Amino acid sequence: MGTALVITSGKGGVGKTTTTANLGAALALLKKKVCVVDLDLGLRNLDSALGLQNRIIYTIVDVIQGRAEVSQALIAHPDFADQLYLLPAAQNADKNVLTAQAVKRVVGELKQKFDFVLLDCPAGIETGFENAVAGADGAILVTNPENVAVSDADRIVGLLEARHLEFGPRLIINRIRKNLMQQGLTMNVAQITEHLAIPLLGIVFDDDEVIAAANQGKLVAAEENNPAAQGYQHIARRMLGETVPLMSLTDEPKTTVTTNEQTSATTVDDDAVTEEPTVTNDQAVENTNDLSETTMAEETTPEPPKKLSFWQRLFGRHKS
Repeated sequence: MGTALVITSGKGGVGKTTTTANLGAALALLKKKVCVVDLDLGLRNLDSALGLQNRIIYTIVDVIQGRAEVSQALIAHPDFADQLYLLPAAQNADKNVLTAQAVKRVVGELKQKFDFVLLDCPAGIETGFENAVAGADGAILVTNPENVAVSDADRIVGLLEARHLEFGPRLIINRIRKNLMQQGLTMNVAQITEHLAIPLLGIVFDDDEVIAAANQGKLVAAEENNPAAQGYQHIARRMLGETVPLMSLTDEPKTTVTTNEQTSATTVDDDAVTEEPTVTNDQAVENTNDLSETTMAEETTPEPPKKLSFWQRLFGRHKS
């Protein structure tokens, strides 16, 4: 049985759909079978982000209304060897078709076939949001460092926490521009995580290649030596229980970060997850155990964790 995660945001324009597409790709590269689902009827963009807009025959609406089986509507991404699929939204359809009950039914079927089902949620807090959350086991909230985006995200946090999902909301800070953050012209990572008070899953740097790739229907997550791609790859690895220190937020040479249980380590017992470690702006380690940071070469073949990590606790069904 797979895990369904709704990818949501407080406002439009923060890169939620791009994040959904690239996170799906990053998980697929780690040999997880992933289905990304577009739940934004009438404003579908996920198909374009994946470069699959010309392959659509059936949509989720066709599935709900009985005109097609789920297997008929799924579109396999040709670049990911049977690991990444799209269930597209309808361009012209009555949004009332997409009820919470219908979403739960379709997602339940997808969870039987996929390790992860990523639900691209409409922006905002209206019916589309409610329906998407109804089918989810957990949530990933995407924001960027702008004050307005963080303020809107804060409202979403409250709504998500009220749903008592199996996996509480986790945060991705997207479109970070180092120079603006270093100058104090945007909120920094510590300020955002303190304001939203939910665990940080990862950060993604703003990059021209992400915009260019999205416009061409390409996925930057598969690129090498790209900061944004590295962000998506790190997030995917954390979701599989691996300890991956946060990327440097300065332009200075990266130093090794070593953690232990007496400092910033997160420990897990059988009944509860302890408080997250404090995140600083220049150096942050998320949900760590006693592993130190490895080199990039070592990261591709990491040593198995010595104990159950925070993310293995949450996503234990998908241990790598």
